[in-house]
Amino acid sequence: MIRYELTYLGRAFVASSIILLLLSAIFFMSNQDLSNTMGDFTYFFLVIGVLLVGAGKLPDDDESEDQEHEDSDKIPQKS
Repeated sequence: MIRYELTYLGRAFVASSIILLLLSAIFFMSNQDLSNTMGDFTYFFLVIGVLLVGAGKLPDDDESEDQEHEDSDKIPQKS
């Protein structure tokens, strides 16, 4: 359950980084200091989001063992 929450939180960070990147591009002509600061925040939001999504996608140890047993049952055996 926690892994799904990490994935959704990571997606929120990635979406926020895209919005910040667009705002940074908009403010580039008028205020470059603000644009650079937003660019820095964009980078960190993107890194955090990707790490959280990656952590949410890692398989659980219990589930992978059960899946291995289920996969071995599906293999046809010659008699």
